Amino acid sequence: MAKHNSKGLLLVAALGALGLGAATFLKKPGDTVTGKSGKSWRVVMIGTAGSTHTYEVFTPAGTFGPHEELSVLRYSQNGSDMASRKIVGVGAGVPDAIKAAAAADFGLTL
Repeated sequence: MAKHNSKGLLLVAALGALGLGAATFLKKPGDTVTGKSGKSWRVVMIGTAGSTHTYEVFTPAGTFGPHEELSVLRYSQNGSDMASRKIVGVGAGVPDAIKAAAAADFGLTL
């Protein structure tokens, strides 16, 4: 019979648990969606005032070349009425092409 090293197994189990905990901790809030352009966006609801919801749209790292994740724009929407969407802010220093792509994918006017 082979002899098992219980300390080694315990260490492997502990490292696995730490890795799972770290992955859970590092997960960013929001939903990842694919726009009409085929680009991925991370959308986070950041507030509600009455029936108006405000969302922030991020472009994940590498989606538009060598960029880290960028906060592209914020928009508000009344309830589920997509026609009521309005831009309430844009990210500083975000290239115009990325802002235009986000606006088009979410049915917004810059």
